[in-house]
Amino acid sequence: MRITVQLLETVSGTLYDATILILWAGMQGSLGRPEQGLAGAKTAYRLNPLYPSWYNYYSSRLLFLPARYSEAALLLEQRTFDTPEREPRDMA
Repeated sequence: MRITVQLLETVSGTLYDATILILWAGMQGSLGRPEQGLAGAKTAYRLNPLYPSWYNYYSSRLLFLPARYSEAALLLEQRTFDTPEREPRDMA
């Protein structure tokens, strides 16, 4: 719980840093709060319209938790097609 409070204090000071927000969003999913995480991820995408493909990994995990499987699969598919040399196991 203490770590969560410290993380929230850190994020509140860096609300305009897309990388911190997407990492914070992923943490929310790990803590069982995927809806909060999805809101943070949406803000991160908005702040960084030229986001790297790994943002989709975090978002797909957040979508998978509340059983939004088709949306999660689309993000993973997009990530795989964007960088096929990095994801050879997904190309099989």
